[in-house]
Amino acid sequence: MPRVRPYVDGDGEAVLDLCLRAFAPACEALERRLGTDLGWRASIGRYVRSLTRPGERERLMVAESRGAVVGVVQYHVDRETESGSIGISAVHPARQGKGVGSLMYRHVLE
Repeated sequence: MPRVRPYVDGDGEAVLDLCLRAFAPACEALERRLGTDLGWRASIGRYVRSLTRPGERERLMVAESRGAVVGVVQYHVDRETESGSIGISAVHPARQGKGVGSLMYRHVLE
């Protein structure tokens, strides 16, 4: 089972690649249905890079298995309202349905 840990500088390319792979089926299907290029790859790239800036990256976690990033989750906690939210989350397609997403969500909720 993977372990969940904070994002570190060396994770950037792996996290971006994972997100692009995980979101490709839905985004490509939508593009085919609409008959247009939605530019989703560039948009996801910008968003993922925005999450790795100082002040943001503290809420970005990765699931790692055998040295490879297999999942990513971003979250926010508002201590004043005692509420939180989960932002982007993705699991590598080869690991989907194997408990990685649940592991990341349990970690964030704790």
